[in-house]
Amino acid sequence: MKTEANTAHFRANRARTLPEAMALGSARLGLSIGLILVGGSACHQTAPDPASTVEGRVLDPATEVARVGEAIITRAALEREMARTGGSISPREALHRLVQFEAMLARARAEGLHQDPALRERIDRMIVAHYEESRSQRHLATVPEVLEADIERHYREQPGRFTQPEKRRAGVLFLRGAAMAGPEQKLLAERRADELQRQAEQADAAGFVSLVRSHSEDQSTRYQGGDAGWLESASARWPAAVMRAIFELKAPGMTSPVLHTDQGFHIVRLLARQPSRLESLETARESIAHVLNRERVEWARQAFLSGLTQGLHLEINQPLLDAMPVAPPPNALQAGPIGLP
Repeated sequence: MKTEANTAHFRANRARTLPEAMALGSARLGLSIGLILVGGSACHQTAPDPASTVEGRVLDPATEVARVGEAIITRAALEREMARTGGSISPREALHRLVQFEAMLARARAEGLHQDPALRERIDRMIVAHYEESRSQRHLATVPEVLEADIERHYREQPGRFTQPEKRRAGVLFLRGAAMAGPEQKLLAERRADELQRQAEQADAAGFVSLVRSHSEDQSTRYQGGDAGWLESASARWPAAVMRAIFELKAPGMTSPVLHTDQGFHIVRLLARQPSRLESLETARESIAHVLNRERVEWARQAFLSGLTQGLHLEINQPLLDAMPVAPPPNALQAGPIGLP
């Protein structure tokens, strides 16, 4: 009779809301947690309380702390929850959190949320990301170590990667020419450019700087005395004719003739030069090792990916694929596009 009464009392409590059940059963939960987490040996000596059964399922007194619907909260899950918070919460609080979690999960499933296509896709992507991260580690373990011989061979076979191109530093005096209205104005501008070129050719470094600051119409370099900084021959900073002139000047201090371009007139002076040089193996060693290791890691990753479809039937509707636009519609972007493996 006592057993039947306890069972009836338990079933009556099940019909209550979750907050009511948690409040009414706090004493019982506290006792159960104390027995399981503190007095483990006593659990084996005490017969299971019939009130700890749900639909005939008896909780394991040594490993199972609670049941929420069809979900079992184990001692290990409780310990993980406590560890996740750095041990800052009690077993009771950890259990309260897990009960809330399982209750919300049960409600969500009851409402069919787990069948939502967008949510299922997000879950699938999480599973795939975890699978790739865990399984690819096996392939990464097969990546061969980069040896000194590999580094030296790479350095010998690809000298272009370690050759620093020649650089030149130039000063530029620029006069606009696009707004010239007619032959007379053009002739006057050409005479002015020729006169400034003559003065630049005769000026020392300080004189050239003064000349540029007084007459140049390139605002980005005018107040730096025309200094355009270090340039490589492939730079597009100035018109091609100007870049050629900079790299044709033989020595610092030399001045070019007036250069006619679509933009106007340019007068160039070579300020300094830095010859092409080969980076030493000692300097390049670390970067070479990094490049080689990255290449081998990528090779291992591709080997892993290429084997994923083995044993699976793969069929592609090529006409439909070819008929699809390159850019997906906006609603597809919001849902998150699914790519081919």
